[in-house]
Amino acid sequence: AMKVFPKHDDVQERACEAISRLVCGCPQNQHNAGELGLVQAVIQVVYGRPGPPPSLQGACVSALGSLVAGHAANRSLAGTSGAVEVLATALRRPAISGDTAVTEAAAVAIEQFSTDHAENQLLARKAGVIEILLTLLRQRCDSLHLKA
Repeated sequence: AMKVFPKHDDVQERACEAISRLVCGCPQNQHNAGELGLVQAVIQVVYGRPGPPPSLQGACVSALGSLVAGHAANRSLAGTSGAVEVLATALRRPAISGDTAVTEAAAVAIEQFSTDHAENQLLARKAGVIEILLTLLRQRCDSLHLKA
C-alpha cells in the first residue's frame, strides 16, 4: 500500500487537473497519455483508498473521464485497470454539506467510460452502477416531492 501524505494529495489533485486540461478534446494527447500509463496512474491515486479527500477524488474522476472520452483504447485500459470501482465509489460518495461535485464528475465519467464500449457497460452493470444511479434519481425525486 502506498503511504499517504496530505501535502502530496494537493500535488496529485493539481496533476489530475492538469491532465484533464491537457487531454480534453485532444485525441493525440489522450493517445500519448494512454501510452505513458496515465490512465492507470490516475486510477491508482484513489483506488481502494478509504475516504480520499473530495477534491482529490473529484479531480481523479474528472481526469479519468477526460482520458477516456471518445478514446476507445483508453476506455479499454480503464476497464481493465479498476476504473469502474473508482467511479462507483465516487458515485456512492455522500454529498458533503450539499457539495455534489464528486458525484456529478463521476456520473459524467461513467458516461464517458461506458459509451460505445460493451465490456465497460458490462463492468458498470456488474459493479451496481445502474442501481446507484437509480438511487441518485430517487433521492432527487424524493427531495423535490418533499418540497412540493
